Amino acid sequence: MTRQMLFLLVVIVTIFHPAFGQDKIAIVNVTVIDGTDHPPRTNATVIIQGKRAAGS
Repeated sequence: MTRQMLFLLVVIVTIFHPAFGQDKIAIVNVTVIDGTDHPPRTNATVIIQGKRAAGS
């Protein structure tokens, strides 16, 4: 019973939360560390499209 209620809650939140229905999500004012020899970029905006970072 508890698992069913938790599943139902997750489904409801997923349907009605505005960010879950969008194709793109912007995360603003972040520090980007890209794993290269470049220094970290501060105050950047990262665009998430689907499950991947589409740009910064």
